[in-house]
Amino acid sequence: MGVGWQFGEPAPFADSPSWLKLMVDISSLLASILQQEKSRSLGELSRQAVELCGQLLGEGLILFDDRGEVIYQNEIANELNLYRQLREGIDINKLLQNRKETELLLNNSLPVRFRPFYYDRDYLGGAVFTRRERREVKNGAFEPREQAGLPKVICKNPKLVKAISIARQVALTDSTILLRGESGTGKEMFARIIHENSPRKKGPFIAINCAAIPENLLESELFGYEEGSFTGARRGGKPGKIELAHRGTLFLDEIGDMPPALQAKLLRVLQEKKIERVGGTRPVPIDVRIIAATHRNLEEMIATGQFREDLFYRLSVIPIYIPPLRERPEDIELLLYYYVKKYCILLNKEFKTFTYDALQLLKAYPWPGNIRELENTVEYIVTVDDKEEIGVESLPLPIRRFYPPRSSSERKNMHTGRISREELAELLERFGYSTEGKRELARYLGISLATLYRWLKKYKL
Repeated sequence: MGVGWQFGEPAPFADSPSWLKLMVDISSLLASILQQEKSRSLGELSRQAVELCGQLLGEGLILFDDRGEVIYQNEIANELNLYRQLREGIDINKLLQNRKETELLLNNSLPVRFRPFYYDRDYLGGAVFTRRERREVKNGAFEPREQAGLPKVICKNPKLVKAISIARQVALTDSTILLRGESGTGKEMFARIIHENSPRKKGPFIAINCAAIPENLLESELFGYEEGSFTGARRGGKPGKIELAHRGTLFLDEIGDMPPALQAKLLRVLQEKKIERVGGTRPVPIDVRIIAATHRNLEEMIATGQFREDLFYRLSVIPIYIPPLRERPEDIELLLYYYVKKYCILLNKEFKTFTYDALQLLKAYPWPGNIRELENTVEYIVTVDDKEEIGVESLPLPIRRFYPPRSSSERKNMHTGRISREELAELLERFGYSTEGKRELARYLGISLATLYRWLKKYKL
């Protein structure tokens, strides 16, 4: 998309607020360049930067000089905390030194692009800008429109598509939501989707993991405390997470790990919309939307007295089930290549593909750690493997050693020694040549280690 207008010509939308905002951006940009780049190729850098502003109406923009110093960022970039997201998500120096136009995805959610500026062959600097308006649908995959801070969900699995649809519908309400699913399925991502699509999106999103904080500290973290309420209490007291989430969303992860005493206190918050700090006597009104999440079976915990039934019903007004990755086989290849692209860009490597055998094994693997495990696996592969095509030998050992369950006839053939040399060699390659690898292979085949050694000797392996 070009700029679509020339200096000296009337702009087609010159009276619009967007155009006026663009002019303010350009004025600020040029003033910054004049201050920072007096002795450099000002004219060319200014021209390229102004042209980019014209293309990026409504997008966040940060301009760097050739030393990697920020010399300008517009208001939208400030609102998005774009520089902080860049600093936390990528190696900025490496990106700038690469000096190539590059597409990135920050925090799995915000698409950005880096564009270098040149004058003749001299590198002047570059710009990082958001591309929030982009929407892509590939291979039937559903990719919701990306907004600032809104995570991307890649899927074509009907269960997950339905869960996303429910999340977007209930986002418009203030109903309490209970997200259920295994660890690593993306429960916090769902909570953020709900928050960013809700009327509370301009308010804070506060997340707390109830399992990660010791029981004796969790109460003060949630409810805050007054000065002098306990030894070491901060002077003036401290607001808790619930209070900090006022007019926003509070995400209570691993709610099943909350101690019973705090469950009763949380129930009171849901009922009365007020809190009392630890050591305090004055109730504090709060306006908070609560989203809870757990991987536990809360119904069983209720039956054993570990979780309050009344709190359960208060939290699960809108229950949303997020399926594990093993129930989403049609999404695995999409996710693999999505993360391959992400880490090839981040690590400045050529794009990689998978061999047929590697892809089939990755699809059959049950992914007990779900999306988190899959992303870590891809990061490992891209980091340590320099080959353009990823084979079985490049996969982490736990995946190489995995085999889907075999039929009864196949198991019978294994026990009677009817296994070909080629199949045994392939299994040995996957499980490894170490004693531990052979022990695992024998266990998989359902034979003793001594029998395996006899087979290896027979086939001269």
